[in-house]
Amino acid sequence: MFRQYIVERDTDDGWGLFSQTSFADNATSPVTSFFDIGLGGNGVFDARPDDEFGVAYAHTDLSADLKDNLDLLTAGGSPVRAEHQVEAFYNLHVFTWLQLTGDMQIIRPTLSAADRAIVPGVRLRIVF
Repeated sequence: MFRQYIVERDTDDGWGLFSQTSFADNATSPVTSFFDIGLGGNGVFDARPDDEFGVAYAHTDLSADLKDNLDLLTAGGSPVRAEHQVEAFYNLHVFTWLQLTGDMQIIRPTLSAADRAIVPGVRLRIVF
């Protein structure tokens, strides 16, 4: 795991890079490798110091055993591959007690026959 502020104004105030990498034994884990990297934080705009943002890319690969079993389920018609994901969000702090978040995910799934998924999202959070 890696986290590094590029801009740090105070504790938990700034923005920077983050990343994670993990590997597992092909024979004992369905997910053999995972990697992500992104940029995120808060206070990008002087007028909106509490707003938060993030953008990231992730790669997930499956074990050969799981790929073989999934290939059997699809009768060999849809090869299994690594999954790729991209996500971006912006959390607008309308008031200290009201936050509106927009989110977009783009996912290339493990089954090659499946279409790429584009998943938009919106969340309204009320803190009391």
